Amino acid sequence: MSGRLAEKRCLVTAAGAGIGRESALAFARNGAAVLATDIDTTALASLAKENGRIRTQHLDVSDSTQIDALAAARGPFDVLFNCAGHVPCGALLDTDYLTWRRTFTLNVDAMYPPV
Repeated sequence: MSGRLAEKRCLVTAAGAGIGRESALAFARNGAAVLATDIDTTALASLAKENGRIRTQHLDVSDSTQIDALAAARGPFDVLFNCAGHVPCGALLDTDYLTWRRTFTLNVDAMYPPV
């Protein structure tokens, strides 16, 4: 542990698995107080057991009301790592409309703050 994130408050989205999970663990190993978020609360529960510097909270980044509530209750943060995203399998022409909308909402709309 280098400690280069000591005293920093980090928010990691999509921390239940993959890159988000490993990033939350790496931030914590480097001294950060981490708030790990995801829609998968079971995955978050196992993550919190791995490192005591990690706190967890359910968050759907495509819901601006949830984002506003989290920021008001838990902010400010020094670091935001927004890892949430979705890549549907298969060809674009084989993607149904609901999958397209969910993917676009998560990958694009969630990155733009409502006015």
